[in-house]
Amino acid sequence: MRCHASRPPLKRMKEIDQALRAKQWPTDRSLASDLDVNARTIRRDLEYMRDQLRAPIEFDRGHRGYYFTEPTFRLPTIHLTQGELIALLLAERLPQFHGTPFGPDLRRTIEKLGDLLPDHVSIRVG
Repeated sequence: MRCHASRPPLKRMKEIDQALRAKQWPTDRSLASDLDVNARTIRRDLEYMRDQLRAPIEFDRGHRGYYFTEPTFRLPTIHLTQGELIALLLAERLPQFHGTPFGPDLRRTIEKLGDLLPDHVSIRVG
């Protein structure tokens, strides 16, 4: 399970999710070793998952590792092709959506998708 730091954080979070789901009771150090990053990066990923993605992650002192307190939790994911993403971006620019009830929803959707992209890719809205 190798995932270099230069790869998107989402990839690491998916690997962290898999380790937690497998009930391996991973630590920040064991995850860091498996994913070829430092433990501080893993702690930031875990914090982001808890605070931003609302992942129910806790540390169990008895097992000395992390786990999901709600086993049914799933990371939010969305799979779009490049064409679908471009279609959304073009739709946001169409004047017939401006000033309609769909305009703000479309803008928020684009912004949410931008938040899911790796750091080196961005979407500008507006």
